[in-house]
Amino acid sequence: VDEIVVHKLEEGVFYANISCKDNDGHTHDIDARTSDAIAIGLRFNCPIYTYESIMNEAGIYLSESEATSSLQSETPGAGIEPETEEEQEEEASTKNVSLSELELDELKKRLDKAIESEDYIKAAQIRDEINKREGGSQTE
Repeated sequence: VDEIVVHKLEEGVFYANISCKDNDGHTHDIDARTSDAIAIGLRFNCPIYTYESIMNEAGIYLSESEATSSLQSETPGAGIEPETEEEQEEEASTKNVSLSELELDELKKRLDKAIESEDYIKAAQIRDEINKREGGSQTE
């Protein structure tokens, strides 16, 4: 997998391609659901791109202080209220637990859950912790 490109936004739906090379070196673009493409991009540690026009239409603007505090926050999504009771219970049980304190199996479960819930920032942080423990190897 070489890269992921979110190439279109139409009526609130994003469209993405997975760009990869075959054994002969030919590049192929595979149409994929955006959530699947992002998940694959995270697992293969490849760049994820989009166009400026899509960012202008769907992106949000943060003030410099918001961006800095967001980047420094140890907990992705801090300040966002959990939607379900299950999410509230999970947040309460993991609020003060850093990734470095969790077992590898638990990290892998949380990675799958983060990808499933499309929390890609959290998924990337978990992926990085797993890679750090496994000596920088890819997880698939």
